Amino acid sequence: MNIRTILKRIPHDDLLELIMRLIQSNKKPQEKALHFLENKGYLNDEELAQKHYNEYREKFAEAIDIISEFNMYGGGPEDDEDRAYENMEQVLSLLEEGKLPDECRKEMIHELMEQYLEGNSGFDDAIWDWIERIACEEAH
Repeated sequence: MNIRTILKRIPHDDLLELIMRLIQSNKKPQEKALHFLENKGYLNDEELAQKHYNEYREKFAEAIDIISEFNMYGGGPEDDEDRAYENMEQVLSLLEEGKLPDECRKEMIHELMEQYLEGNSGFDDAIWDWIERIACEEAH
């Protein structure tokens, strides 16, 4: 069975319904669909800004949650540690590429400093490096 051959036979409305069900059932397909639409140029400026902001909120919140949990227990699973690093790299890329509003910088610095001051996560050096990358002006 070849899925491509089957999809070519499906009427447009049914194909659209299939896509909607897939992206509503799980966050990953939705992210992939938005990434595809972004790469193809189908998102307007407002939609693109909202996509980037939502990605920032999700990835940053997850990273902070992981670091906070590590602070609570003095460490944690390596998979969680890797995910926190990956999320922060994605967030920092969005920031460095100018895809996030400048207000995000202060929020990120504040949240990261709270975790840094806890000092029990094992992320201390990384947090300091992230803050240095985020703070592009003296005001930050």
